[in-house]
Amino acid sequence: MNNDGMINPELEPKPDDHLETRRSPVLFVALAGVMAISLVIGVQAFGILYSIAFPPKPPLPDNVIEIRHDNIDYGVDDWLYRTSSDACDIARFYQANGGECRMVANQCDGETATATSTSRSSQQVAFCTGEESFSLFAYRWEANIATGYRFEDGQTQFNLIREVFWTGAVPPRLDPRQGLEFND
Repeated sequence: MNNDGMINPELEPKPDDHLETRRSPVLFVALAGVMAISLVIGVQAFGILYSIAFPPKPPLPDNVIEIRHDNIDYGVDDWLYRTSSDACDIARFYQANGGECRMVANQCDGETATATSTSRSSQQVAFCTGEESFSLFAYRWEANIATGYRFEDGQTQFNLIREVFWTGAVPPRLDPRQGLEFND
């Protein structure tokens, strides 16, 4: 505008039909780098969040029936299963899946041995424990296996406990029979 309040066409910017907007290739490279870093971090964060929301279950043999499930705390679960499989087969399954098993004397001697109950009540056969890592975390599972039950859907029952350690490190197992000392 000039002093008279009139628009001066000479001072008005003229649209240029041939004016191109050029962006620096450095801007595109930087943007692509930020997107790639965000994608990598996002995928890792998704895996961690998924693991927190859905922690994995311990190994479980085929053809088992869940009798009971108690959620003691977040990441601490206690299941009771029954199966028609022999108790020694269940113990061998857990050994094959990375577990260490302590067998009761005169039970499961040899690779084809079967568990026998010498009384009319249930009898302890094995106690198996194992540890596994997932994402940034780890968990310990324990299977307490017994035989001698008189049910149409199975003679073997086992109690399976899983405890997730959100720090990622599995602490030594506390053995109450040994007092309050840690058992390695």
